[in-house]
Amino acid sequence: MLGLGNLIIKSDTMRRVAYEYKSSFESSTDNWTASSSNADPEFTLEHGENPPGESTNDWLKVTLGGETDEAYAAFKLTLNTGGTGDWLPAEISRKKNDLITIEFKVQLVGSYWQNSFGVAQDPVGGLRNIVYNKATGYPTTIPLSTTTIVKTSHAMNIPNWGQELSILRSNLFTNTNTPVAGAVYYIKDVCARVWRY
Repeated sequence: MLGLGNLIIKSDTMRRVAYEYKSSFESSTDNWTASSSNADPEFTLEHGENPPGESTNDWLKVTLGGETDEAYAAFKLTLNTGGTGDWLPAEISRKKNDLITIEFKVQLVGSYWQNSFGVAQDPVGGLRNIVYNKATGYPTTIPLSTTTIVKTSHAMNIPNWGQELSILRSNLFTNTNTPVAGAVYYIKDVCARVWRY
């Protein structure tokens, strides 16, 4: 298993965990949704799945349908937190200087990523996690068919920051590294923490 991240928090004497969300895909999709800027995207989300080489039956499998050469612009997986309660309960306040960390395991299966010239990509780069409007890129690329641990951190510089949490966001700043129809994502062990002073 490959681990990658830009997050190093050991015995931080200043910040403590104020709240922790953990996903469980054993029996449900746990409020996660897929989206794209395509006019009519086709997604299939299945819980209790396994990628190649795994057997724990607790992965979320996301399959992108459509025509073979259809590209999925601005793809992302999101916890719909326009209201409260999806991952951050209403009783947990959102404060200036909160630090949000996101960690999960992912496996990308199949040669379904292309750059702006339509050339297949392996490993895949340019992916980001987002909390509110704070996007953090993965510090390195993700090889296909390899279980990889992703870790990012997001510093909030205002109070009452927006709660939307998105992962695996593609095409945020450039028209590269686009998933195409047939792409399969496997995700598990999503953990989001709110750290504060």
